[in-house]
Amino acid sequence: MCPPNPGSSLKRVLEARSESVSGYVHRRRSVVAMALVGAVAIGGAAMAADSAVGADSVNRKHQDHVGATDPYLWLEDIHGARPLEWVKEQNARSTAILQADPRYQKDYDAILG
Repeated sequence: MCPPNPGSSLKRVLEARSESVSGYVHRRRSVVAMALVGAVAIGGAAMAADSAVGADSVNRKHQDHVGATDPYLWLEDIHGARPLEWVKEQNARSTAILQADPRYQKDYDAILG
C-alpha cells in the first residue's frame, strides 16, 4: 500500500476552491445582469408612461397651476398657414446668417455637392 500523497490532496482542495470562486463570480454576474435589465425595463416603462400623458395634459396642468397658457401652442398646428409662415421666416433668417459665413459655400458643397 502506498502512502497518501499530500500534494494531490492540496491540488484537489485548490481545484474545488477555484470552482467555488468561479461559480460565485458567475452567480454574482447573473444577479447584476438581472438587476440592470430590471432597472432598464422599469425606466423605459416610466418614460413611456410620461410620454403617453401628452402635450395637452401638460399644458392643462401648467395652465391650472400658473394660470397662463403656452404662448407658442399655436406652433403645434403643423399644417396651419400661420405656423408654416413662421417657419419659413425663421428659415430665411437662419439661412442668411449661415450664408454670410465665408466657410458656408465650401461646407455646403462638401456635404451636399
